[in-house]
Amino acid sequence: MDITTDNQQERRFGWLAGIIDGEGTISMQTYRHHGHVRLTPFICIVNSSQEIIQKCNEILEEIGVAKHYTHRKPNKKKANGLWYKPCKQIRIDGYKSVLKLAQAMDGYLIGKTKQAELIKEYIKNRQGMKRWRNEKGHVMLMKYTPREIDILVEIKSLNRNESPETIRQTLNERFGDDIVRTHDENVRGE
Repeated sequence: MDITTDNQQERRFGWLAGIIDGEGTISMQTYRHHGHVRLTPFICIVNSSQEIIQKCNEILEEIGVAKHYTHRKPNKKKANGLWYKPCKQIRIDGYKSVLKLAQAMDGYLIGKTKQAELIKEYIKNRQGMKRWRNEKGHVMLMKYTPREIDILVEIKSLNRNESPETIRQTLNERFGDDIVRTHDENVRGE
């Protein structure tokens, strides 16, 4: 690769990082699946400009990141009574793709650097865990560690500008004590 190609790639990655910083989300989705609480890391880019979404898509293809694309219709009105513009969304799910994109953005992200670092830590930890299949054939992993719960809470706190205590309380109300115990409670309970 010559220096011109390196500079072009740097500009493209820097541009994508700017879009993720300003129009994106690096977070973890929490939900129940087959009776178990799941934490799924994701990176999402939302914009009303088809051109911006298309450019993001091109760069993600260059990096080799799997993604899916959706069209989001506005579901609320502005203060002046007009509907918000429809948006396009690119969502990156799955350990491999999220990790690949987060690593490609090393040194380029500014506002979401901490979230990217935490997501990488979480994924690397989960990838190193033992997996097995239950009686229904579903892939099972070890329970979430106190550090993984701390990562979830820290990411959500960074994204929502809410205290970790508020995030833990919200998660506790939604999913119960087993997912959001504090580290001290986990140590005492084991």
